[in-house]
Amino acid sequence: MLKALILIAALLVAGPGLIVAAEKAPEGDAAYQEAFVAFKAGKLEEALQRVDAMLLRAPAPARVLELKGRILHRKGEPEKAEPFFFMALERDPEWVSAHFHLGEAAFRRKEWSDALQYYLIHLKHVPGSKATILKLVYCQVASDQLTQAAQFILGLDPSDEYEPGYYFARAAMALASGKTKEATDVLAQARTIYGNDVYAVYEPDFLFLRKNVTWPRSNTPAAK
Repeated sequence: MLKALILIAALLVAGPGLIVAAEKAPEGDAAYQEAFVAFKAGKLEEALQRVDAMLLRAPAPARVLELKGRILHRKGEPEKAEPFFFMALERDPEWVSAHFHLGEAAFRRKEWSDALQYYLIHLKHVPGSKATILKLVYCQVASDQLTQAAQFILGLDPSDEYEPGYYFARAAMALASGKTKEATDVLAQARTIYGNDVYAVYEPDFLFLRKNVTWPRSNTPAAK
C-alpha cells in the first residue's frame, strides 16, 4: 500500500499530460519489435533473451523495462516483474501503462487494495479503458465493496462487439450476490457472443478471482 501511495503522490506532482495506453503498440528499432512479437506469440524465453540483450544498452528505454516486467509476469513471477514497472516509471514518468501492469502484479499477489490504486491511476489517464474498468470491478468485489463495483460496471457496454468485459464483471457480481447459476448463465452468454478464443483471454483472471475470494460477499446489491 505504501508503494501505491508514493506513486499517487508522485503523479500529483507530475500533473496532467501522462499519455499512454495499456497496450502500447511496438514501434522503433527492430530489436524491440522482435522481442515484442516473441512475447505476444508466447515465446517467453526468446522474448526474455532479446529484452535482456537490449537492457545491456545504457540507458534502457521505459518500454523495454516494461516489456521485461510483462514477460516475467506472464511467466508467473509477479514479484520479479514489479521492479521493472517501477523502473519504467522512473525512466519516463509519462509511461502510464506501467501503472496498469503494476495493478496486474498486485492483483496476482491478491493485494486487492494496492491493485485498485494502480488501476485507478491508469484509468485517470486513460479514461474508458475497458480492461482497467473490469479489473476495478474485480478488485472492488474482492474487497467486498460491491456498491462501488456496481458503479464501475456502468462503464462497460453489454453490446460491445469485441470485448466481453461487461459479462465477466456481471458474473463476478452475481457470484458476490450468491447467484451462482446467474454467473454461469452470463458467462455462457459471453462465450456464445464472443467465441471461445476471446473468451479464453478473459477467463484466467476470472477463475483466479473466483478461486481466491470467499463467495458470496457480505454486501450484496443486485447486479444490474
